[in-house]
Amino acid sequence: MSQLLVIGTVLLMVMGASFGLNLILLRFLRTLGTKDQKAKIEVRWSSQSKPTIGGMSFFFSFLIAVIFGLFINSSIGLPLLFLCAAAMMAFFMGLADDAFNTRPYFKLFVQIGCAVLLIGGGFYAHLFATEWMNYLFSLFWIVGMMNSINMLDNMDGVSGGVSFSIFLGLGVIFLHLNMVFLALVALCMAAGLLGFLFLNWKPAKLYMGDSGSQLLGLLLAALACAGPLNVNVLGITFFQSLSLLVLLFLLPISDTTLVTINRLRAGRSPMVGGRDHSTHNLSYLGVKDGQIALIYSLLTLLHAIIIFFVIRSHENYFYLSIVVYEVLVFAFLYVISRKNLKQQRYTY
Repeated sequence: MSQLLVIGTVLLMVMGASFGLNLILLRFLRTLGTKDQKAKIEVRWSSQSKPTIGGMSFFFSFLIAVIFGLFINSSIGLPLLFLCAAAMMAFFMGLADDAFNTRPYFKLFVQIGCAVLLIGGGFYAHLFATEWMNYLFSLFWIVGMMNSINMLDNMDGVSGGVSFSIFLGLGVIFLHLNMVFLALVALCMAAGLLGFLFLNWKPAKLYMGDSGSQLLGLLLAALACAGPLNVNVLGITFFQSLSLLVLLFLLPISDTTLVTINRLRAGRSPMVGGRDHSTHNLSYLGVKDGQIALIYSLLTLLHAIIIFFVIRSHENYFYLSIVVYEVLVFAFLYVISRKNLKQQRYTY
């Protein structure tokens, strides 16, 4: 009970610190923005220019989690060093992209480097009997998730809300598994995101930027490798593990897959920006931006709750139902995207 009280106090501190830090940074940009200020200003779906500084509060939240985590488990050692190195690399690469708009190939190179660090620290999938297959899958998963969270950051509150729900779900699952350090990291990131969302919900006062989306994607991928992608920890099969993973990350995965398919069909690079995401397609149907962010956040939270109860029940028919549901969700998003394209609500 005392441990939960300590964690709860830390989470309140992180949420308050995240909110306060973002307020200070916003104030700084308004008052000193003309004095060598390099913060990137981005034009988004809402056609509003806002500072992309939210990632700094995420990095601060992660550092707090690491510091308090060492008090809980000081023997974590080498894996923590690799995790911190990968997180720093992801954050500063995103920060460089926010400031200088770096080339996609540079980002991909750094993302691969981040994945290698995580794998070296033991944060990789445990799905296959042969390690090299686990390494290869993990490389694809980590790089893919760093790009998916970045691509989902296309509308006020969406990427932050979805990431908050996933971190919260992972934190509860890790607490259930008595993996306290990982639970603290996940819950601190959720608390930091909550402090950020107060200022990122429509109408947003700031964006997370690449520094934020790259760090979130990396940490989400790493924590997933330690939980849903580890059949040894959960005591489930390969099929069950993948079904839970896809459910937890269903909306980011669906959005990235949808955009990739449609852009390749149109002869365009998936890495080029556009207004053809799943969120945009819902907006074309008349759903308001704030409602979309709320739907994505609550739906992801519902998925996390379902996963928690499925893990406790160990009933096979749940996993089959989950796969059917996942296919239906993606099919729905894909059909409306093709319908909107046919009606020229967006073009390539």
